[in-house]
Amino acid sequence: MITRHDSYEGYKTNSEISDPPCVIFLKEDRNYSKSKACANWHDDLELQLCSKGSGYIIINGEKYAFKSGDIAVINSDFIHYTGSDEAISFYSVIIDSAFCRAADIDCSSIRFDMFPNDGLISEITDDILKIYYSDHTVCKKAKLQMSVLKLLITLRERHTVSQNTEFKLGMGFEQVKAAVEFIRANYNQRLTLDMIAKNALTDKYRLSHCFKAFTGLTIFQYINDYRCEVAKSLIRNGLMINEAAAQCGFNNASFFTRTFKRYTGKFPSDYKKNS
Repeated sequence: MITRHDSYEGYKTNSEISDPPCVIFLKEDRNYSKSKACANWHDDLELQLCSKGSGYIIINGEKYAFKSGDIAVINSDFIHYTGSDEAISFYSVIIDSAFCRAADIDCSSIRFDMFPNDGLISEITDDILKIYYSDHTVCKKAKLQMSVLKLLITLRERHTVSQNTEFKLGMGFEQVKAAVEFIRANYNQRLTLDMIAKNALTDKYRLSHCFKAFTGLTIFQYINDYRCEVAKSLIRNGLMINEAAAQCGFNNASFFTRTFKRYTGKFPSDYKKNS
């Protein structure tokens, strides 16, 4: 499981539409207890629509049931991941924060109900999916913009949380994000729990507890997991295995190989070019 802060620029590279108001991913028939679900956060508004199966969403350390037919709203900058002990399929609709601001609906300063039980929202999101996947006309982008704007207006008018309402952000919300960013910036260095906690402006015991609650991993599991993901990319791009290991903070080749196999399920050599 990799915890990450994502950007819309990275998401929209997978879209056939230039500057789309939203991008959509289908996560289909996956058992997240046996695969690497991905805890992440981003500035953009996200809706998840469960199309089959059941599971849960953890948002800012709080766990919520998530089953077929449910729609969950992931507010801007909330750490989240979706899990299941069984197969689950869901659509992830990520709405560009810049598109929201242009409509004077700034999702970074507005909070919406996380589980709006609203037939109109279901109807609009169904329209968005149909346009995104099935419309091939010259007006596809305009239709998508219109439907996404209609969704934003509906959320703003009917499901905005009162300014006096406080979301459960979970204990240590900001500290966990600070720890993740510090690890990602310094993964190739020798990292200690004291060092990471100091940077996150908290103590190591509190940080360890919160990190596990938010991401599902211990801090050192996360460090090794992230290092292996970076090493995998380096090896795929032609770097020698020993060099990739050293660049990712592994000083012992055999330890790197064992760790890599444990976290990725494969040996480093499996990712060598032309292997």
